[in-house]
Amino acid sequence: MMNYRFSIIIPTRSRADVLKWSLKTCVMQEYDNLEIIVSDNFSEDDTKEVVASYKDGRIKYYNTGERMSMSHNWEFALSKATGDYVTVLGDDDGFLPGAIVQINKLLNNTHADAICWHQSRYFWPNSPMFPHELRMIMRDRIVTLNALENFRKVVNHQRHYSTTPWLYSGFVKKEVIQKVKEKSNGIFFHSMIPDVYSGLAIATQIKTYIYSTGPFSIAGNSSHSNGLSSISSTEKDRKNFNVFLSENPIPFHPSLELIASALPLLVAESALQVFDLKLITDKEYYPDLRRTLRVCFAEALHKEETMMQREISGLRKIAEKNNIDWKEITGQLTAPTSMRKKVNSLKYNIRFGLMGKVINGDKAGLKNIYDAAILHDKIWRSQSRFVFNMVRKLSEVVNGK
Repeated sequence: MMNYRFSIIIPTRSRADVLKWSLKTCVMQEYDNLEIIVSDNFSEDDTKEVVASYKDGRIKYYNTGERMSMSHNWEFALSKATGDYVTVLGDDDGFLPGAIVQINKLLNNTHADAICWHQSRYFWPNSPMFPHELRMIMRDRIVTLNALENFRKVVNHQRHYSTTPWLYSGFVKKEVIQKVKEKSNGIFFHSMIPDVYSGLAIATQIKTYIYSTGPFSIAGNSSHSNGLSSISSTEKDRKNFNVFLSENPIPFHPSLELIASALPLLVAESALQVFDLKLITDKEYYPDLRRTLRVCFAEALHKEETMMQREISGLRKIAEKNNIDWKEITGQLTAPTSMRKKVNSLKYNIRFGLMGKVINGDKAGLKNIYDAAILHDKIWRSQSRFVFNMVRKLSEVVNGK
C-alpha cells in the first residue's frame, strides 16, 4: 500500500483558543507522511506560541506578514502545500481519530482524484446556535459520483454543495489543484466564498470522485465562525462577518447581491465565477437564476422576520438586475412564515433523528473539538453493523430512494 503524502491546511487569525484543540486532532493522527500547515493571517494573539507548543515535526507554521482576506489567506496557504492530496481544515474544526489512515486506504483502493465526506458537527460552548451540542452523522456508505452530473445538481439546488469535491472536508489531488490554477490566471480562488468555490471549480476538471456519507472530521461552530455570524439577525452577532466583508477585495459577482444567509445564492455566485473563467463553457450547466431566486425566496419565508425582509429585499434587487419578473419568483409561495418554519423543522428533525445522534456536551463533559472527536470515535466504534444498515435503509426511505 502506498502512503500518500497529505497536506492539512489550517488558515487562522487570532483564534488561538480554538486552534489549540483543532491542532490536537491533527497531531493525534498516527500517520507520518503528513504535513500540517498553519497559515497565520497576521494574528494578534498567541497563535504562534500555541503552534510552537506542539513539538511535532509534521507542523509547518507560516505568517502572511500582513492582514489578508480569507480567500487570499487560503491562496497563500495553498502555495505552501507539498502533499499528493490537499485539504483545508477550519481552525475550530477537527479530524476524527484514525481518519488519515482510513482515507489513505480508500485512495489506495480507488486512486480517486478527490474524496469528500459529510461532516458531523460540534457547536462549541460559546456558539450562538445550539451551544455545547455534538451532532453525529451515523452513516458509512462510500459512493462514486460523476463530477459534472453532481455539479449540475448542486447548481440547480437539488443536492447540497458539500457533496462537491471541495477542499473543505475533502482531499483533492495537488495536480488537479494546479490544473485549476493554470486555467485561472495562476490563481486558484476567484470568489469571496472559497470553500464553496473550490468544489465547483474542481468538479469541472475531474470525471469522478469518492464521496463518503460518513464523517472523517467534525465541523466546529464557535463564536469565531464567519458562517454563523453571516446568518445572524443582530449586528452584534454579525461582527465577525462584517470584519470579513471589510477585508475582502474579491468582489461578489456583479450580476448578484451579497446575501450571505441565502446559501443557494452563494452556490450560484461561485458557479458564475467558474463560468466567467471558462473552467466550464457548456451552458447546460449554467446556473438558472430564476430557479435560484425561487429557492432563496422559499427559504427566506422560513426565517426570522428581520432576516426574511433583508433577504427578500436583496432578492428583488437581483431580479431587477437580471430583468426577471419578481411576481414570477414569488408565485404561490405566500404561506405564513410560522407554518413554513414548523414544516421545515419537522422535516429536518425526522431526517436527522433517523440518520444522526445528538449529544449534550454538558452531560458528556465536552469542552472542545478534541473532546468531541474522541467521544465521537468511541460512540461510532460501539455501533453494530445492524444499526448502520438500518440507518441506511431509513435514510433511503426519508429521501425517497
